Amino acid sequence: MKILIAAFFIVVGSCGAFAGQLPSDAAPLSPDEVAALYSGKTGLYGDSATWFAPDKTIYGWYGKPPKGVYSGTWDVNANEFCSNSHAPDGSGAGRNCHKFWRVGKVLWSLWTVHFDNSPANLGDYKTDEPKALKAGNWAEKIYRKLGGV
Repeated sequence: MKILIAAFFIVVGSCGAFAGQLPSDAAPLSPDEVAALYSGKTGLYGDSATWFAPDKTIYGWYGKPPKGVYSGTWDVNANEFCSNSHAPDGSGAGRNCHKFWRVGKVLWSLWTVHFDNSPANLGDYKTDEPKALKAGNWAEKIYRKLGGV
């Protein structure tokens, strides 16, 4: 199960177009702006989907075809969004974090905490994380079908 949960985090962390270095005029998002990016939305990441509930809980499924479920919490500190998740049996626990900045209308993100504790690569700024987030809960049907409660 730990490997499968890790696969979810790899997808979440690697999703997006690499954009290079953060522009010098980038401004950090406020905590409220970061929370608004995720709250009440589903992250659709190819072979996983995560519901980011307004009450700061998460749940979702992973695998193609869907193989398992996970749940946990999310939080925001300054311009950094983090999620903590685990499988129903408590295995596969991990923390994943991203920081966000804005340049004009473009949001920049950096994967700052990897589920496997590997170091962040400061050259891996991305600009398309918001495209993976869709309003509403798109994870629930498959989550429940796979036994999520």
